[in-house]
Amino acid sequence: MLVKTLQRLEQLPGVDRTLIGSTLAELRQTLFDQGWIVPIGYLSHVDVEVWDEVREEVEVEIDEAASLYRYPHPHQRRVIFSRPLTDITRYRFQLDAFFDRVAQMLGIEPRFAGRRRCLIGHHLWYLGDLRIGSSHAFAPVFFGRRLKALPAEQITTALSDLAFGTGGVVLALTDPKLALPNGHQVRAVKDLLVVEDGVEQFDLPVLERILVGLPADPADEPEEWFDAKTGRLQLKHLEAPVMFEGIQAKIIELFWKAQDGAPLSWTAEVKGRSGSVAPTLDKAMGGKERRELFIEIVTRGKYRLRRS
Repeated sequence: MLVKTLQRLEQLPGVDRTLIGSTLAELRQTLFDQGWIVPIGYLSHVDVEVWDEVREEVEVEIDEAASLYRYPHPHQRRVIFSRPLTDITRYRFQLDAFFDRVAQMLGIEPRFAGRRRCLIGHHLWYLGDLRIGSSHAFAPVFFGRRLKALPAEQITTALSDLAFGTGGVVLALTDPKLALPNGHQVRAVKDLLVVEDGVEQFDLPVLERILVGLPADPADEPEEWFDAKTGRLQLKHLEAPVMFEGIQAKIIELFWKAQDGAPLSWTAEVKGRSGSVAPTLDKAMGGKERRELFIEIVTRGKYRLRRS
């Protein structure tokens, strides 16, 4: 349903264009039930086939009570045809209702939903900030349409605004393989959807992996990784990633970045750069036993990330 809706939107020159019921086919009822389209009137004339490959325009008579429209045969006026009124109903797409539903499917909390939605008319919108798992970290989520029709610098300018944060995702019908600023990336909606009990929904665990820089498929995940945004660390000997916050996250990040270099001194290099006031690394990490799970001592006062 969502992908089909995006396909229909992609075909429109602009999202404010009128949609005709007959062109929506079986999608019309779904869009109407979702509140994503509203009727704004009817066509007054239609093209009808007179002979093979010969068409003429005729005026229609609207019968709302019967939910029909009627028209005479162009050359046999006594022959009257009746058709469903929905076929010639004109509709307007309701972007706000659509984006509200997408934000809800993503799990974007109402207080973090975008208030300034439209970034580039007809092409790019900001849906809000999505909480990454159970952490206190967030990533911006955008929606894009016909992005390849835009100059690259226009997209770059819109997404360079640091008010949106970094490391976000632009949802689109397809991935046009664009280089985006601030660590943002485009993802095809179809690659993030699953159907459970007949209901279409986003695969949030996969989306979360993408937002923290991991492959969508866990089988492709590296043995060790650290995500600075969420403070999560995975090492070979850990059964599951461990989340750090505040000063401890900064400490882990410093050791992660230095893992291929020389051991770090707590007093000379780590303490000040992490903002810690603890007298020792053990104190800063919540005790020696906990520190040894992640950071090992090399020589007196020198430490490195634990490797086994």
